[in-house]
Amino acid sequence: MRKLFILVLLPMGLCGQNWKYDFGTGTGSHTSGISTSFLPSAPSGTSRVRVGTGGGSFILNNPGLTALGSNSELEIIASSSGSNNKFSIFGYASATAFTTKFTIKFGDSTGGDTATSGDFYFIQGSGASYSNNTNLVDIETFAGLRFRFGASGTIETRRRNSTSTSWVTTNIVGTPVSQTGVYQVELIGNNSAASIAYSRGTVAANTYDVYVNGTIVGDDVPKGGLANTTNIDAWMFYGDQSIPNSATIFIDDIEYSNYICGNLSMNSSTETNLSEQCVDGSWTSYGTTTNRFFAINKNGNTFTPTVNITVSSTAVDSSKSSNGANQEHASYLMKRFWNVDCGGCTPTIGGGVSVRFFYNQADSTAARNAMRAGYTALKATNVNTLADTTTSMQWVKNTTGVPYEPTMFTGNKLTVAHLKLSPTYGSLNGVRYVEFSGIQSFSGGGGGFGFGPPPSGGGGVGLPVTWAGFDASVQRDYTELIWHTASEQNTSHFEVEASEDGKTFKKISENIAAAGNSASLLTYSFRDMDMAPVKYYRLKQVDLEGGFEYSKIIVAKRSEGEKQDFDLVVYPVSENNNKEYHLLLKNKVEDISAIQIVDYTGKPVFHMTSSKNAELLDLNYLTPGIYMIQVCNGEEKQVERVVVQ
Repeated sequence: MRKLFILVLLPMGLCGQNWKYDFGTGTGSHTSGISTSFLPSAPSGTSRVRVGTGGGSFILNNPGLTALGSNSELEIIASSSGSNNKFSIFGYASATAFTTKFTIKFGDSTGGDTATSGDFYFIQGSGASYSNNTNLVDIETFAGLRFRFGASGTIETRRRNSTSTSWVTTNIVGTPVSQTGVYQVELIGNNSAASIAYSRGTVAANTYDVYVNGTIVGDDVPKGGLANTTNIDAWMFYGDQSIPNSATIFIDDIEYSNYICGNLSMNSSTETNLSEQCVDGSWTSYGTTTNRFFAINKNGNTFTPTVNITVSSTAVDSSKSSNGANQEHASYLMKRFWNVDCGGCTPTIGGGVSVRFFYNQADSTAARNAMRAGYTALKATNVNTLADTTTSMQWVKNTTGVPYEPTMFTGNKLTVAHLKLSPTYGSLNGVRYVEFSGIQSFSGGGGGFGFGPPPSGGGGVGLPVTWAGFDASVQRDYTELIWHTASEQNTSHFEVEASEDGKTFKKISENIAAAGNSASLLTYSFRDMDMAPVKYYRLKQVDLEGGFEYSKIIVAKRSEGEKQDFDLVVYPVSENNNKEYHLLLKNKVEDISAIQIVDYTGKPVFHMTSSKNAELLDLNYLTPGIYMIQVCNGEEKQVERVVVQ
């Protein structure tokens, strides 16, 4: 006898209940003619299968289609008449809000695209139509989607219109599904009197949102004929009008809950033993019955963690230390940090899990300002070997399984095994979060800022953007700004600012993309076409969190009324060759010109003299980088920049 295995998810927290149908791991199939005993009781509510008079069938397949769901799947072939083939769940714990999602494939009986007629429906609401043989009943329908099979593998998607009891395309974007594709469809419904915010948006009163593979295709879709504020406790799939019984759907991993994973807020004090509260898309949230503070995308891994979010009473946790004279280092840590206990789990499936830590940006600003103040005070008397301050928020977590505590820092060095985290920042409903991916072990972590000596002096957790030079080269028609970084961490971009009095600066460049993270020497450049006689420049380095630091200020001076007695023109031999250049020397004063090439440090790498008006330079022997071609003719000197790749 065919066995059906059902995974039951127990109610999650007090904010609602969540259930899931996974159609099992057994073998074989069961086809048409089955009765309501085909499915046992659902995780919540009563399950029912009905086969109409127009043929078609229900088949529970294992192995099913490899791209669909997990192991077995339910295959439904539509009736050829208006008598439907229906699978429904009804009578589960009701509420005015719901989240329902399922994995589905449309096609013919083999999963191909040859079906040219037939309709399949997904209906959710409340009433007798979910437990009898009828099709939908308007006054019992909250959400209604119709998928109509057409020629060339097409599927037309429409929604139920309560005002005219018809099927319309309004509020549905494009053609979100077609035959042979595999889709995760998700409905977020709200039949209450007020809108409900969730992590991906807001669903208005008496409407529902529709997502397909994570993309919203129906925003605030008007409900069907179900009365306002009526509780919802049932859903069904059914198919009909398929000639000759060709329209087929394959469904698996049906998950339904009587709540919407709600809005976020920040905890003002320490919260312990936070459990799973709700699931929103691929993210499981942790918090209290009203608030969420942490989220994990389990990515196929199975574990049940406990989450603690600590908020220290002090505005900033700081620690200072020294490795000797002029080797002081310090950390200034955000007062909010997390710890996760999953019983020693090792979530390595799919490369590990992703986590989101929600925090107040005022906390990170306080840590940054405290670091700046401490660094400024120390630099007043100690200037020999201190590295610059960290310009970006540094995030770390323990790898030993030992809970994270700020006291584990000595200066800006973490005394236990730790992992530097690469952050991605975002915001959900106005709450800031930082996201980390590829996590394969749990303990705890947090973020902060620091300063300290170079790595050779026992440097700390966070390396700054280490400047390796910032210079200006005045040319006839522009000023060339070139800067180098020896290392970068969590950098977003640079901005060039200029001033004519050295006091009031304004931005003169677009955002110049930075490397993000790098331990190599990198070179950047910008040309200022303004011809002011004296100009001051500085760089603004902005990190991924939005914080920033300034470079030193440099000055560029241009001689007024300067007259050039000869011109230098440099251009590549071809558009695809940036290692061979033509040099044209015009209006030469002297018969012989001195040609020199220097690298970004000013070191000469090539020298020659020429009596010609044109030269071909072969730079294939040079390593990739930025170089300056300097040509002297008499008392005049011209410089051009080239990039060798």
